[in-house]
Amino acid sequence: MMLGCVGLVHGLAIAGGPVGANCCSGGNCSVSQAATCPGGTTTAAARCLNDESLLFWGTIEHLYRFNLETNELETFPTIVGDIMAGAAVDPIRRKLWISVYSENIYQMEFDGTSAVLMSNSRAAHQIALDLVHGHVYWGAFGLRQIRRMDLNGDSEEIILDEPAGDIENLAVHPWKEKIYFAVQNDLKRANLDGTNVEVLYTTEFTDQRVDAVAVDTGGEYLYWADSGVIRRASLDGENIIDVFTGVEHPIGMVVDAWGGKIYWSEPGIAIHRVNLDGTNPETVTTEGFLGFALHREVSDCNNNGVDDVCEGMQDCNFNGIGDRCDVSAAISLDCNRNFKPDECEPQTDCDSNGVKDICDIADQSANDCNWNGIPDPCDIDGGLLEDDNGDDVPDVCQNKSRFLTFAPPPAGTDYAVRLKFIDLHLFGSMNGEVRWLNAPGVFNNGIGAGTFWASSVGCDAALHQWPATAEVSVYGAAIVPDSEYEVRFADAACLALGEESCMTSAITLKTTRWADVLDPFYGFPSTNQPNPRDFAAIIAKFKDLAGSLHFTRARIAGNDLDPSGHVSFMDISACVSSHQGLPYPYAGPAACP
Repeated sequence: MMLGCVGLVHGLAIAGGPVGANCCSGGNCSVSQAATCPGGTTTAAARCLNDESLLFWGTIEHLYRFNLETNELETFPTIVGDIMAGAAVDPIRRKLWISVYSENIYQMEFDGTSAVLMSNSRAAHQIALDLVHGHVYWGAFGLRQIRRMDLNGDSEEIILDEPAGDIENLAVHPWKEKIYFAVQNDLKRANLDGTNVEVLYTTEFTDQRVDAVAVDTGGEYLYWADSGVIRRASLDGENIIDVFTGVEHPIGMVVDAWGGKIYWSEPGIAIHRVNLDGTNPETVTTEGFLGFALHREVSDCNNNGVDDVCEGMQDCNFNGIGDRCDVSAAISLDCNRNFKPDECEPQTDCDSNGVKDICDIADQSANDCNWNGIPDPCDIDGGLLEDDNGDDVPDVCQNKSRFLTFAPPPAGTDYAVRLKFIDLHLFGSMNGEVRWLNAPGVFNNGIGAGTFWASSVGCDAALHQWPATAEVSVYGAAIVPDSEYEVRFADAACLALGEESCMTSAITLKTTRWADVLDPFYGFPSTNQPNPRDFAAIIAKFKDLAGSLHFTRARIAGNDLDPSGHVSFMDISACVSSHQGLPYPYAGPAACP
């Protein structure tokens, strides 16, 4: 998919409107620049070329800004009146955050102007921004705490008390929902709310401090320095390797994965950098070296290490920011958590309650069993869906014994559809496992009864085009009676990220009691179903009588059902066996490799 203009910044892509639009300040748009994608492939995309890779640091009098592309050093006077201790960049809003030893935290423009006091709480050497959840984190120096507040300065709170000592160095991994921090000679991590504190690493000797902490969210690595060595590990602290030897108590560290560099600041000495493998050490500057942050022009707004143009990042409201970034940074509201700004969704309010339908559905004040963005009663009242038994549940959403039915993702965009086992009545040991739906196909519903779409259950996640139809059924050995399942959709960007948090909200689907094909439905342990009405309904479908059941209701026999077959005596026999109290006779879901 061809994007509009893309402005490259550290951690976030600014995606805009049509090619040629003025999408970045002073940027020159080009349609020929290629991006390197996973697997070594390239894709052409329109980009804004800003030549803006900036390193920030400060002293008591000045803010320094160093352009890593042109080696130009700029100096700006500060108005904060004290030594800068920590710094962080919000590349979406193009704001610089700094903490100072006078205990204040400020937000300002990239040239140091328009400084706004955000907190006069105690601050420490490092601050960290979580643009996904909208928080600022810092160590409360002298109080042995980690604090956080919203990006607008509200809701300041203590999330962690640390009896072992002050927290001077910290970093966040928003997508993993973890905060990493150093306390004396320990490297620790916790959940973003301060719970579940773990010690990941302890120095060999107690007088050796962990000096700096940084996270490479794209490469999924954790970096820190102690005992004169920069080290790297996986995010759980395992697989530790020594990257570079010869550092002297750095107070700040930044990993520039796209530039292939590690930067660190040593008070009173210089700012240095090396390649990610520890080779080619360089001194960047000896001009001031406190309050250290990097603004790198890279189009990776979801911080997953994949260039956004490789993922088809969209900008539905043409505000110059990719939709996923728009929502993550709370620039746009997203009441149904599908990473699409609400202003790009249908604005309908079918029940006239003053709340958009998509938000009614998201907070579960209205049901939307077919996931079409319209509350079920409105679907029925408007004649879009039928409700033969008058229970305000569309017929397409009524439960089935051996099939699931859901409204597919929007046509025109590839989605992977994940199926999760929530409560398998007969196969409870598999609860919590996930499967993925294979590409959908068209099947015959019977003589004169049209066709239907259905997808089988597989093990591998894959993107598919889904039909512009009201419903798709799911079949296979994994669909068993009296059970509950969950369906979520993932687009290409979300699938690459591999996190449930970026998927659509869950659709809960249930199957009926074994061979119960007509309402009213009674689940286990009821023995009222199936009954002779169910036998008769399956027989009617076997004869392809007008008005008989849909194939997906009447077809119940066999472990791995084949929708291309026909309702047969086997289905009738299965219904009779269930009525007689015989157990479910099939092997059920198979394990995935």
